[in-house]
Amino acid sequence: MAGSSESHPLLSIIIINYNTGRLTARLVEAIHRLVTSVRHELIVVDNGSCDGSVRVLKRRFPLLTVIESRKNLGFGKAVNLAVRRSSGEFLWLLNSDCLLNRDIVPVMLDYFGANADVAAVTGRLVSADGSFQASCRRFPNFSNVFLSRQSPLSRLFPSTTSYTLPDYSVPTPVDACACTNTMIRRSAFEAVGGFDERFFMYCEDTDICRRFGDHRWKVVYIPHAEVGHLWARSWLGSQWLRHFYHYQSMSRYFRKHFESDVFRLAILDTILVIGLGLKLVFSVARAK
Repeated sequence: MAGSSESHPLLSIIIINYNTGRLTARLVEAIHRLVTSVRHELIVVDNGSCDGSVRVLKRRFPLLTVIESRKNLGFGKAVNLAVRRSSGEFLWLLNSDCLLNRDIVPVMLDYFGANADVAAVTGRLVSADGSFQASCRRFPNFSNVFLSRQSPLSRLFPSTTSYTLPDYSVPTPVDACACTNTMIRRSAFEAVGGFDERFFMYCEDTDICRRFGDHRWKVVYIPHAEVGHLWARSWLGSQWLRHFYHYQSMSRYFRKHFESDVFRLAILDTILVIGLGLKLVFSVARAK
């Protein structure tokens, strides 16, 4: 799926689909219509969807590269699979529930061109009503993790930036970002070994950003590379399962990067189990 310009290197656009066939089709159509500034290939990995996604995509876009998995591989493993099938010098990861309104590719690629030490650039996310969605964060530690958006404490301290970072008005280096609308330099991705496939869902993005930092690469937030984002559409009707994977991945992240701190790891795991139990109770109560 090639654009019209030869001024930039080949870009691989990667979308992971899980039961969001209509949203994915809308995003693919927007990419075909709007991304005309650069040569690109478009790859969709279907993670064992049961909503007819593959049938819809193949019917509407017969030339689209669709990799079919019989089961849900999780995000990181599915991206790694797509990268092995791709050829681009840069990898643009877009969630299937993103809403593309204009061609933001030149903004991202031009930043890479001017900054050879940057591994990834991530764009601004906004909700359907135009409100800002925070997507960047500091690296988690045993203190700030309790101020993440998943924690009740974040409601008591909504303005703190000890974990979740604000909306910057100019390109700004950050510790880590969600890979909802993120472009990655292929050489950096390969240098750190891609996503750690032990993370089924969540924290794989924070983990790879940490490894970029270990290799002296930067991750930069670019506010002008904006897309809309509908948020967690793959998890509609299964919110407790989403929390389960998030808590599981958080535990794995801490065990990977703080493996010697056995005592605090035990405390964190206890808190996560209690929190997950409460999420289940509330989820069942709301369903009644």
